[in-house]
Amino acid sequence: MKYFIISSPRCGSHYCAESIAQRSQIGPLGECLNPMYSDDQYSFLDNCVSVSWSTPKDKHGVCSSVPQRQARLDSLLNTDNSWQAQAHLAHLRPLARDSIASIVERTHAILLYRENFTDAIVSWVIAYENDLFVSRMPSHHIQRAVHYNRDRHLGIIKDLVSDYKSLQLIKDKYNWFKVYKYEDFTGVPEVDFSDYTLQQQTTSWPLPIKNNTELEKQSLIINIQELIGDINGLV
Repeated sequence: MKYFIISSPRCGSHYCAESIAQRSQIGPLGECLNPMYSDDQYSFLDNCVSVSWSTPKDKHGVCSSVPQRQARLDSLLNTDNSWQAQAHLAHLRPLARDSIASIVERTHAILLYRENFTDAIVSWVIAYENDLFVSRMPSHHIQRAVHYNRDRHLGIIKDLVSDYKSLQLIKDKYNWFKVYKYEDFTGVPEVDFSDYTLQQQTTSWPLPIKNNTELEKQSLIINIQELIGDINGLV
C-alpha cells in the first residue's frame, strides 16, 4: 500500500502521515520532496524505497536540486514496496505539471487542508520563531512567546495563504483516496484513523501531537493584533 499526503505547512500533515504509517506498519518517508533533504537519504535498491534519517544541516537550505527531486518522485512512484510519503504544494510546484495527477493515479493519495487560515498562520509564526515544527511530547507545548516581524514573516505568509487557497481548490479536482480537514482531527490517532486496519504494532515511535488551542497560540504572539490585521488583508 502506498499513501501520499499532499498538504501545506501547519495543516497536521506529520500527525496524519505518521499515524497512518504506524497504524499500517509501513515505512514513513517524511516530506520526501523537501529540498532540505539530500538525495542520498533515499535509496531505491531492488525497486524498494528506504530512507536514512539524519538532521538536515539547514532546514531552510537547498540540499537537492529540482531534477534530483523529480527523479526521486519518479522512482518512488515505480517502487514495489509499501510506504507513506508527504509533500507540501510548495515542494511540488517546481516539478512536472502533472505531478499531482501522477500521485493521485498511482498511489492512495490524500489531500489535507486547513480551513482556518488565521490559526494556521499563527501556528506557523510560533513554529518558525521557536524552530519547532513537529511536536511529539507534551513538554513541547511550552513554547516561548514570540514577536511577529512583518519584514521577516509577511512574504512567507503570503505564499502560505496562496497555498491554503489552492488546497481548497484542488480538493474537488482529483479523485482523492481521502480528503481530510485539519479542524476535524481530534488529536487521537485511534479515532481519527480508525478506518485503517490496525496491524500488529511491532514498530512504534512517538507520534506528532496537536499543539495548543487557538487562544493559547494567539497568547504566544506578543503583537497578535498586528499579525491578524495583516492576515485579514490577505484573505
